[in-house]
Amino acid sequence: MARRDKEQVKKSILESARRLFARFGPKKTTLDEIAQEAGIGKATLYYYFRDKQEIFLKVIEEEAEELLRRMEQAVQEYENPELKLRALILAKASAFMELLNLRWLGEMPEIFHWSELKKAHQELTQREQELVEQILKEGREQGFFSIEDPSLTAENLTRLFSALEQELAEQKPGEFKTRLEGILSLLLDGIRARGFEPSKA
Repeated sequence: MARRDKEQVKKSILESARRLFARFGPKKTTLDEIAQEAGIGKATLYYYFRDKQEIFLKVIEEEAEELLRRMEQAVQEYENPELKLRALILAKASAFMELLNLRWLGEMPEIFHWSELKKAHQELTQREQELVEQILKEGREQGFFSIEDPSLTAENLTRLFSALEQELAEQKPGEFKTRLEGILSLLLDGIRARGFEPSKA
């Protein structure tokens, strides 16, 4: 089989697994179902992946990269640090509604006791936290934000929104955005330096 054909088969397996994991969860989805969805035999599936855990890890890694790409792209559209932070959080929330498998990371102990998955989760959190911290540092240097420790604040914000996403994702898209905007306004009011009005896009 040509290399291009092999890459296409692997892509088909991952896309099929992504749909099934998102719908039924990684715990309930079987390798037989993934192979059937991809239109291949189970033996072919084993040629590309050793087990379901490896497939799930790859799906998570791809969705995590897409999430980070969207957040970075959203931030680049603004110069104002407050608008950057707002855009980053809204972009993450929007992506979280589409990249459905990332929500399973909050239930990792119930899915797989697997160090590689935990490592992928920690790396995603770390990279997101670094993006937030960079914006907070810019905002403090420019006088937008009144915060003593950008690193600690970034860590707390990242944890807070990760927890909120699990709850808000169960709501309708319109309700989700309304509630998130309200929470965002409260948070930004809390770190905004005195004398600065709320920034508008």
